Amino acid sequence: MEILLVCYHGYGAAASKLLRSMYELTVTLYYLHENPDEADIFMDYHLVQQNKLLDRLIETFGESVLPAKDVTGIMMHTSFRGVRSTNPESRCK
Repeated sequence: MEILLVCYHGYGAAASKLLRSMYELTVTLYYLHENPDEADIFMDYHLVQQNKLLDRLIETFGESVLPAKDVTGIMMHTSFRGVRSTNPESRCK
């Protein structure tokens, strides 16, 4: 509905942005449906992305950016270590 609305009002670029993300999600879901053994690897990559974000955050703002009581970052780093061995990107370094 939103895509039709922005098209109607002449915002073709906005419509194509919305459509592209829908298309990419559809292709990803179709691939995972056809290759269910790849689903775990796909889900694990979320930890890789979160670890990269956390590393950049700490690099930019320092370790004090996260509250001491917030253990999310520590848990994320710990979880990422388990994923690192299966992630082909980590083997390139």
